[in-house]
Amino acid sequence: MIKRKALGFILTFIIVTVSVPPLAGQDHWTVMIYMDGDNNLEGAAIDDFNELEDAGSDANVDIVVQIDRHPVYDTSNGNWDTTKRFYVTADPNGYPDITNTIQSTEIADLGELNMGHPQTLIDFVNWARTTYPADHYLLVLWDHGDGWKTTRFAQVAQKKREFRIQKKAPLKGICYDDTDGDYLSTPDLSAALNSITSGGVYPVDVVGFDACLMAMLEIAYEISPYSSYMVGSEESEPFDGWDYQATMNWLVANPTSTPDVVASQIVIDYMNFYGVLGADTQSAIDLSQIPALAGAVNTLAADLINNITTYFYDIRDARDQVEEYMDADFVDLYHLAQLFQTEISDPLIQTDAQNVMNAVLAAVIQEGHGIFNPDSHGISVYYPYGKDDYLSSYETATALASDTFWDEFLQTYYSTVPPPIHAIALIDDDNGRYLSQVEDYYLGTLDGLGVPYDYYDAGLFGSPSLAYLQAHSLVIWFTGSDFSTTLSPEDENNLIQFLNGGGKLFLSSQDYIWDLRLDSRYPSTFLRSYLHALGEIEDTGVNFLAGVTGNYIGDAIGPVPMCWALQSQIANQVPPQQATVRIHKIVYNPNAVDYSGAGYPDIPSYVPPLDPAPGLVPSGPDLLPNFQISDGNFSGTCVPGDTLVFYIEVHNGTAFPLSVQVEDDIPVGLINAAVSPPGVINDTNGDTIIGNGGDTVVWNIVALPTGYTLLAYTAFVPTDGSVNFGSSIINDNAVVHYSHGGLPATATANSVTVLVQAAQLIKEAFADSYYSDPAGTIVDGNTLFYRLTVFNTVHPLSPAPYTADITDITDVIPVMVVNPQYLEHPPGLNPQPIVANTISWQGSNLLTPGTSIYGSYYVAVPLGSSGVISNSATLTYVVSFPPPGSTTVTTTSNMAQTVIQTACSFIDYADGIIKDAGSENCFSNEQSEYVGINYSGDHEVVFFAFRFEGISTSTERQEIMRRIIEFLGPLATLDFLPSLFDTNTYFVAGDSAYCTDVLGSAKIAFALAQAGTTTSPEGRTDLTLTQTEHNLGNLIPVGGPGVNPIADEFDTIFGVTYTLAGTSFEIRADYQLISLDTTQYPNEDVALVYLGRHNNRYVLLVWGYGWRGTYAASVFLGNTANWETFSGYHMVMLRWTDSNADGLVQEFEITVEGFT
Repeated sequence: MIKRKALGFILTFIIVTVSVPPLAGQDHWTVMIYMDGDNNLEGAAIDDFNELEDAGSDANVDIVVQIDRHPVYDTSNGNWDTTKRFYVTADPNGYPDITNTIQSTEIADLGELNMGHPQTLIDFVNWARTTYPADHYLLVLWDHGDGWKTTRFAQVAQKKREFRIQKKAPLKGICYDDTDGDYLSTPDLSAALNSITSGGVYPVDVVGFDACLMAMLEIAYEISPYSSYMVGSEESEPFDGWDYQATMNWLVANPTSTPDVVASQIVIDYMNFYGVLGADTQSAIDLSQIPALAGAVNTLAADLINNITTYFYDIRDARDQVEEYMDADFVDLYHLAQLFQTEISDPLIQTDAQNVMNAVLAAVIQEGHGIFNPDSHGISVYYPYGKDDYLSSYETATALASDTFWDEFLQTYYSTVPPPIHAIALIDDDNGRYLSQVEDYYLGTLDGLGVPYDYYDAGLFGSPSLAYLQAHSLVIWFTGSDFSTTLSPEDENNLIQFLNGGGKLFLSSQDYIWDLRLDSRYPSTFLRSYLHALGEIEDTGVNFLAGVTGNYIGDAIGPVPMCWALQSQIANQVPPQQATVRIHKIVYNPNAVDYSGAGYPDIPSYVPPLDPAPGLVPSGPDLLPNFQISDGNFSGTCVPGDTLVFYIEVHNGTAFPLSVQVEDDIPVGLINAAVSPPGVINDTNGDTIIGNGGDTVVWNIVALPTGYTLLAYTAFVPTDGSVNFGSSIINDNAVVHYSHGGLPATATANSVTVLVQAAQLIKEAFADSYYSDPAGTIVDGNTLFYRLTVFNTVHPLSPAPYTADITDITDVIPVMVVNPQYLEHPPGLNPQPIVANTISWQGSNLLTPGTSIYGSYYVAVPLGSSGVISNSATLTYVVSFPPPGSTTVTTTSNMAQTVIQTACSFIDYADGIIKDAGSENCFSNEQSEYVGINYSGDHEVVFFAFRFEGISTSTERQEIMRRIIEFLGPLATLDFLPSLFDTNTYFVAGDSAYCTDVLGSAKIAFALAQAGTTTSPEGRTDLTLTQTEHNLGNLIPVGGPGVNPIADEFDTIFGVTYTLAGTSFEIRADYQLISLDTTQYPNEDVALVYLGRHNNRYVLLVWGYGWRGTYAASVFLGNTANWETFSGYHMVMLRWTDSNADGLVQEFEITVEGFT
């Protein structure tokens, strides 16, 4: 039993909320922004400074900034690159100010300061609190953030191209200073706040992190002695970070607000700015509740450790499902506890988990999250997926790890490797946490063959040990798309010893050879002497593989298309045209869902395009996130209560300025139209708008510069229902321009359409039922999975939070696919009979703002199909609005398109292999270059220098895998068996054990208790196994076609199956097929003696046709000389004929046929 860690700090510490004594006339709030822009966020720092100036300081609120800049990334404001302090004052131009000019009062130029040093932070806060004393203090740390740790990226050359490989190092917190090469680690942050607050005597009221990934229990625990409240994000933050414009204006208007209210308002403004249709998160945390939360986590961790063996798979299932963030090592703490409570049946752990959930709810006072982080609750915790991801520095770099058992739980979890049971081990080494996960191809293939196996995830447990490998007869090891962390020297040495000991290996690793070169280990002993490759050809350019004629594995296979990669399409840019003026219009709705067809984008704020080529119409989140340039195919969405932003981009394609007038009629029904900022008559390039004209916005630009000029205005969609659901807002506009001779000409912008709707339907196509493999392409003969997701696009904080009553989702299946089948049903909506290839769910689901539901189905793509499968779906819903009224809306989803591949595309090409003299080639490509080797000699191995998962169909994968297992031979041989026959040898059916006779000759009683018979050819004793007997004994399931009490165990334990086909029994064991034709042996009884493995021990299976056949096996095995004669076989077939008609089984009457 593990002892409880001393929690003296987290259980006894009480925050002292005594503030610095108020001075006469001091302000209500001092806001201290520690803005580290000395890195690639410099431009965002300048922009956020301008947001602060939209409000500025006043008599009640002082805003001070210490900003450090970088020499390169932003050149505005004189391009100074030192560290300066400012007292923030209001900018008369408001925000946005297109010049990004800082108007505030510069207090001091401090030269280059290291913002990553704790003393720099201490000096700033002490100066600010001394110079601008206040009732309350808000300290904002502004910059990159990575929770408690760092993420480093190294450039690694991958086959003539660069690829980012994630390398991790410990001790990262926040505030990277590139010039000084430093950052504030978690201990640095704690030390600085300890000094600033005199050990917590004078705490900072609110500490905010305008940075990524900082809303962690580890961070909250670290700073809880020194602050009352904390604000941060579990997820990465967009480039724009906090909405300083809204929050500072609110604080100036509400200066007497208490710290908890201010912390909550930051979250509210942040979520209002980004909306709930992305992956944004923000939370405000009451740090006085953190000690109790840490105590609850400690108790949960201790009880998980004590029960880790019993509930390991349940814990793993919880970890697999939990909400992760951009750094996948960070998971939502509440959701994790919730999953523990669901997956683990132990009442004590369920209570522990509930206590953690309750403590999270008590600590988080305000929280917001987007629909792509649906299980976020405000506080994350460190829980890497696997052993190799875990940083041991966590144990010393965070106070939480030092004071609780959480780190011990993680270490115990990673070291609890499930014991080997079966003869085959499947080693998943595809680095799937950072690259593609391909294990489903192998799991599905083995499951389809009915092969029992042990699955080992190297990403979770690290590389398998030699002992683990040696507990199996056959190892199947794959590396997927990994190219830099395939087989390590330790892996190679373990595999060498495994093969030397008689083990068998199938290795599928397209880039193992490349990795050897990358690590300067080429050629290794393992490659030359065990994989039998004498030379290699990098990237053969193969499109199809074919088996080598006459080879056991490859004969008559293929040509097989290798189609594991989606086709990549690279847009061709249209060269700029020297047109006089062209114009196009963009509509941006911060609350709308954009969809690219391949996944959900983040939704950052609008970023104007940088002079795209005039003929190029960019669309979708890949190029211009969160908005679309209308090209006649896009329909945006909005709901009452939204503010639409119309961007008008005017292009001057001449070499000289032009005089232009741009006019836009505001769409009917929209109100409160204004240029931004409100009340300032300026467009984005500084020219004056000469008239608003009621429903018309007009810009007169005396000298439109060459290139692109962006204009913008906003308009509000009324909440009173006057712009009804189901209707469209259509908008276009014109520009009049004048040549140097004063002649007018007119150009018209494209039209943009915005649908008013409370719900939107998105359709996705996948190649798997896990929705992890988007089906941009598919191979004929495979299955296509469709998921239809309905989002309520209304913001939960909207002044008109409409609920959409979803009544019907309908999808007409394309004619080229067949056999549609329902998979998952949306809650409240019932599947309707499939008529004329139409899928439909009908019923009622009241979908509240910000929520979603989905349904799914699958279809078959017939062999021989070609072309593009295009499909959209329709959604019907009812929505009510004031004044009392309702309307039924029908809307159409995006078009989901899937290309049926007839020609294949590739992530990478197979490598050629030059074999040595003792091995064989099993696969070649269409250029007659060999890409696969098999060897059978002093050891047995199959090596594919291509990706087995790239084989295009499951049928071909299964056939190839079956042949590989057969080629590698028996999983064990009978020469291991003499040691089995001791006095503790049992035949087991369920929990009943059946003893052998005193000679240990395995005389088998075929009429076991479960068969319901009362006779037995030999004396039989029924026993119930004790745990000791179970552990010491050798488990030997028995049975036969006539009386087979445990036939179901044949397949699950040994992979032995039999099928009665007419008068013949087809028996397959270890993929060797034996056909027993009962008419062929009319006077014979037949038995199979087969060696397998169960519970990591060699065991014997005797399959008898008729009890005399079973008895014949007993007689045969009773002669120890037979063990030597047939020691090289793993299965023998015995046929007994009563030649002397005495009714007794005698050895000379048994005919033996051996199988190797």
